Amino acid sequence: SVLSEVPRHLKADLLAQSLRKLIEHHDALRLRLTVEEGQWQQVNEGMPEEVPFEVIDLSSIPQSQQGETLLAMATTQQASLNPSTGLLIKAVLLELAPYQPSRLLIIIHHLGVDGVSWRILLEDLLMTYQQLERGENVELPPKTIAFQDWALLLRDYGQGEKAKEPLDYWLTQPWLEARNLPVDDEAGKQYNTVATANDVTVTLDEEQTRALLQKVPAAYNTQINEVLLTALAETLTQWTENLTISLDLEGHGREDLFSEVDLSRTVGWFTSLFPVILRLPP
Repeated sequence: SVLSEVPRHLKADLLAQSLRKLIEHHDALRLRLTVEEGQWQQVNEGMPEEVPFEVIDLSSIPQSQQGETLLAMATTQQASLNPSTGLLIKAVLLELAPYQPSRLLIIIHHLGVDGVSWRILLEDLLMTYQQLERGENVELPPKTIAFQDWALLLRDYGQGEKAKEPLDYWLTQPWLEARNLPVDDEAGKQYNTVATANDVTVTLDEEQTRALLQKVPAAYNTQINEVLLTALAETLTQWTENLTISLDLEGHGREDLFSEVDLSRTVGWFTSLFPVILRLPP
């Protein structure tokens, strides 16, 4: 989700029209999840009858309570998304006190977007609103390959010979040498789900950040990812008392696998996850 500060005079009707144009233009915003014969599938739906947009008046909320109220509001709105019915996106215009700018909350299910998609959508939303405000016809940049077509290309690629070339590498990795992370309550492992997950946030000061981003990579001729992975591997090695660590890495997924395929304006969840083995020296 994205929560943006917007001018108070923003016109709700134009915003609703802009959102409709966005859903029309980008196929991934109309995806719906279905189960057929025990298999999950993504289906492109037509346009919804109603645009998932509403205006909520929070002008009576004291400024000291606005942060807590906005957080609760965002949580409630996020929970209202339902991929099985095709509701992947929702926008809410939050009107605060007369002397304050409004807030625009845009929520999209992760099945429909990734980090690159957010940039595309926000730029298109602004462009669409400005064109409508000037009384012009909406003209967005041309579409690139459809998300569905990309998925079909990946399916065919995965069944071809090219995808089998690195197979020996993956089959010879020492996966069984990695240990599970120790837990405090062995009997409670069944409750170790996403719903029970929590966050720990640590902030680095300016000097630490400079060392991490500039000094260490320059000294060891590495990239920032390698520095972070080394620190993580050392931590997990101490925790598990094992020199072999297994973890998942995430990539943008917009790989250059096919000639004449343009993904620059394609919206969807392209993110790829892949396992990695890290082994520290004794």
